[in-house]
Amino acid sequence: DLRENKYRQRLLNLLGVKYILNKVDPQVSTAKADSQTFDNSIYKLIWQKTPWQIYENTQVLPRIFLASSYAVENDKDKIVRKIFDDKFNLREKIILEENLFPKITLVKDDAAKVEIKKYTPNEIVLQTVASTNMLLFLSDNYYTGWKVSVDGETGKIYRADYSFRAVPILKGNHSVRFSYNPDSFKLGLWISAISLLGILVLIILKKKNVK
Repeated sequence: DLRENKYRQRLLNLLGVKYILNKVDPQVSTAKADSQTFDNSIYKLIWQKTPWQIYENTQVLPRIFLASSYAVENDKDKIVRKIFDDKFNLREKIILEENLFPKITLVKDDAAKVEIKKYTPNEIVLQTVASTNMLLFLSDNYYTGWKVSVDGETGKIYRADYSFRAVPILKGNHSVRFSYNPDSFKLGLWISAISLLGILVLIILKKKNVK
């Protein structure tokens, strides 16, 4: 029940879940919102056709945004407690597991914006504009196979809010590119190349022996 479970609500907000499909008991009319399950101050009924309803989460966090502060915490249990703490503003402050290096001063910029230029399974390109240094948050899963570059320069992806990504962004206009290029894939290519070379050598030697 979303009305009673505030922890579930905060998690949905963080995950960027904007719409929820709800199936109503056929015995119950769908002519009005399900106020017992969905808090009317948070969820807006935007579509309905018996027995289905679609609700919009008006408190959802953007999938990608720029934040002006962060807290450092590497204890997983404490991170979870912060995420579920009503007093902790997930939109303004990001939880990192280590300090930014090199250290930069972050300042709030209400006019800062980020735009998605490209989004594919293996590549994400963003454009950021800010008059101050900020922290870019992306609610995609943190994984070591992902790399980041800012204006073509290699950057670092920080683990954020337990399982997501953050990248420090200096003031100005910047192109940020995330690319999926795991070391295991590179190793696989090398092994394949060596194996192919070995097969070619064997074929050549076999032809020479036949002659």
